[in-house]
Formats: sequence, structure tokens, C-alpha cells
Amino acid sequence: MVMFWGLKGVDKARLSARGFGETKPVVDNDSKDNRAKNRRVVFTIENASSSQPN
Repeated sequence: MVMFWGLKGVDKARLSARGFGETKPVVDNDSKDNRAKNRRVVFTIENASSSQPN
């Protein structure tokens, strides 16, 4: 996703990626379906400055 947004013009210095599928699963990794649920992308959008209005 970082590469995708970088190609769309977002400054890559503003982007980061972290993998949590193995360490923070949303469900147990005890079945094929559950492992698929843990392969996910979660976006967090934050203000550039805490002084900006929401």
C-alpha cells in the first residue's frame, strides 16, 4: 500500500507500513478462513499537526 500511495503522489516520507498478522491477529489462526481474516490492511489517518481542527 505504501508503494501504491507513493505512485499516486503521496510523499513516501509520510507513509509507513507494519505487519501485525502474526502478532496481533483479529481471530485465532486455527483455520484457513481465520488466517485469511488476519491478512488485512488497516489504515490510520492522522492529522499532520495536533493544532488542526478535526
